[in-house]
Amino acid sequence: MEHVLNLVNFFKFFDVREFILKSTFLAITLFIFFSWHSAIEVAWAQDTETSLSANLSSNPQLLFHPIDGCPANSKCTADLGKVRKMWIEELKKFQANKNSLAGLKKFQQNYGIPFNLWFRPGIPKGQAYALWDSPCDLHRNKRSPRYIGYIFLSQVTQDSVSHILKKYQNTIEFHHVYLFKGNNAPVPFTIPRDEYPIEIQGQKLVFLAEDEGVIYQYQISVEGKIEMMAPTARAGAFETIPCPPELLAKLDASLYQNEVYSGHLCRSYHNEKTQERTTLLFPFACH
Repeated sequence: MEHVLNLVNFFKFFDVREFILKSTFLAITLFIFFSWHSAIEVAWAQDTETSLSANLSSNPQLLFHPIDGCPANSKCTADLGKVRKMWIEELKKFQANKNSLAGLKKFQQNYGIPFNLWFRPGIPKGQAYALWDSPCDLHRNKRSPRYIGYIFLSQVTQDSVSHILKKYQNTIEFHHVYLFKGNNAPVPFTIPRDEYPIEIQGQKLVFLAEDEGVIYQYQISVEGKIEMMAPTARAGAFETIPCPPELLAKLDASLYQNEVYSGHLCRSYHNEKTQERTTLLFPFACH
């Protein structure tokens, strides 16, 4: 009975007309607000889409990386993207000018060429790089993770390597291969990670590379000097061979104690300069 009385008292003081007016006013206000908000969203989306489409038309690379010039799916700095964009433009000029080397040589001397390295966490701020997760299980550990990537280098001489290691506070690691000839001690070469020379000319290793569909060629001397070359129509004569035990015995055992490499392979090359067979040993992380 008490509930019924309370309900009667409520309707006694309830003004139906006032309720209808306030409800109508609120409904109209909400309709105007959401209509305005939707119009703003549509206009913003259209403007953003137009701006983005125009930007992508002039920079298709942005489809693959938000930083102009950076390689697809990489963790990459703006500084590297800027240099790589100039590098790609120079490669296209090189291709259009029927493999004229002048531009590439000048670029290599001033900025370098992409040089593959190993990376560790903690790269100092302000340094240029592009890197990816390593595909090797060996490197995917919390204790000592490694990444793959590259920076632009003009030389890999002993002085330049020391300078780069100091600049990057030892968060990068260079890749080395070892040349064996007769019973002599192995001769180390600093080369790009996961690259294999197509031939040997004396004490120089010759590499064939590709970027954005453009083929280019360079050589690295035993001293670490990089020199651009005109692409050759053929690769030198080489074959994969079992690594001779006597050569493996000459290698420093610490090579496999840094958690970078898990094995090695050997190739026998016909040295174009000396007309002799020369063996190169390549450490690898995974296949």
